[in-house]
Order: sequence, then structure tokens, then C-alpha cells
Amino acid sequence: MYGKAGSFKVEAFVRDMPNLLSTDAKSIFNGVGSNNLTLAGGLVPGGSSSGRSRPFPPLHRRLGSELSATSRASPCPRISRRSGACTSTPATKSARVPARMGDRSSSLWRLRRCHRRTVKPIDDNTVNITAGARYAGSEWRFDIGYSGSIYRDRYLAYTFQQPFALGPAFGGTAAPITQGQMSMEPDNEYHNLHVTATRKLPLNGEASLTAGAGEMNQNDTLIPPTNCQGVFGLSTDGTFNVGPSNPQLFPCGQWNTTAALSQQTANMLIVTNLLQGSIVLQRPAT
Repeated sequence: MYGKAGSFKVEAFVRDMPNLLSTDAKSIFNGVGSNNLTLAGGLVPGGSSSGRSRPFPPLHRRLGSELSATSRASPCPRISRRSGACTSTPATKSARVPARMGDRSSSLWRLRRCHRRTVKPIDDNTVNITAGARYAGSEWRFDIGYSGSIYRDRYLAYTFQQPFALGPAFGGTAAPITQGQMSMEPDNEYHNLHVTATRKLPLNGEASLTAGAGEMNQNDTLIPPTNCQGVFGLSTDGTFNVGPSNPQLFPCGQWNTTAALSQQTANMLIVTNLLQGSIVLQRPAT
């Protein structure tokens, strides 16, 4: 730390603090900590047997023998996050950089007796900035300030292989879906600037005018609605041929691309403006 009393101060620090979330999580995936999870132990996507399955948790009541064997053999990893920060310069301006690295369990499904979930990767950082300047004279006072936050995530999304063949709840035949995807937190920014001018007036008074402008934006690239291959939906004639005989069956090629979206980015923006004035006069005491 270095500085001058009443003038400025410069401080730098580094923090690496583990945040343990679990020690008994069971993962049936390879690639934990990355954005591509593949089935471990020789499991085949969509090839694990189960007593019954549904597309939402809990997926089934009885585990298939293949998945049970792989699950029992898998270790219990420590699911955790690490956070850190560096370079701080408080007084008139400051900047902090919190960062997170590690992995976190995600509730895509839950199996009976043990929690066995996909593991979401965490590799992001946030830059928080605060800066300002003040002037105080015999007649005028000025205050200018800026605050901002910039968030960035290394991964746009992560993919995972599905161990079960999903089926419809009421009859029919479902097209095999053997992989899925989840979007990550989007990159975003926040900026705010304000200026205040104050003038002394007679009668021991003062006039003050404050103007400010803020912007919050999120324009991250969107991911396709699905990452399936082949076809998806419900077959009514027992085949996976797209056509009039299967009106609820759709080609994945029309939906696993961003061309299926009405827009390619989030294009979200919030703008705020502030204009405020005040006059204060004090009547002399009699």
C-alpha cells in the first residue's frame, strides 16, 4: 500500500479462496471442468437401460445396470469454485477484478439415493471500476463520478451426452435424443456517469444541479434451440421418416443452427438518465 494522506492511496492484493460445494457428488462424465461432457466408463449415449424415464427430473426410479456400474466405480470429486481479486486503487478511483474458476453441479437430473448431476464449468471474471474527482472552492463545488462493471464468461454454452433414451409419456415412439446443451451466463456490462455542480448563494444558501446517465447492456451471441442430430419429436407410424405420416417429427437440421432464431444476439439495452436540481435558502436567525 502506498499513498498520501488526504490525497490518494494505491493498494494491490491477490486473493485465492476455495469455495467447496460438495465432496460426495457422483459424475458419470469425462471432461469435468470443460464445456464438453462425454459419458465415461464405456457408456453409450442413449444406450443405458432404465425401468422408466421422463424428460424432467427425476428421470427414472430404477437405474440401468450399465449406469449403476459406472456410477459405483466413479470417484466423489470435490466440486468447488475459486475466487480472486486484484489491483485496487481506492480514494478517487478503484478497480477490482473478481474471477471464478472451477466447476459446479447442475440439476439436469437427479438419480435416486445419490446425487449424480452434470458438472457446469465455471471460468468467468468481473471487472468493477469506480473513479471520481472532486473540487471544493469558496463559491463552487464540483463532483464527477463513474462506476462500471464488466462481466465476461469464457464459455458460451456447454454440451453433455445423454445416457438415457427419452420416451413419450403416453404411447408412440420418440426419436432418440442422445445429447443436450445448456447456455452459460451471458457477457454483460454496466456503466454510470454523474456530475454535480453546487454554487453558494446569498442567505446562506446554495443551488445544486445533478446530471447522470447510465447504461446496462447484454448482447451475447445466442445458441441454437437444440444441438440434436437427425430428427426429434414423436413418431406415430413407428418410423423416423419426416412427412405427412409423422406430423410431430421434425428434422434437427432446421433447429440445431442459429438460423432458426429470430435474432442472432440478445440485443438487450437499458438506458437511464437523471437530471435533478435543488435550491436551499436559510432565513437569518432573529
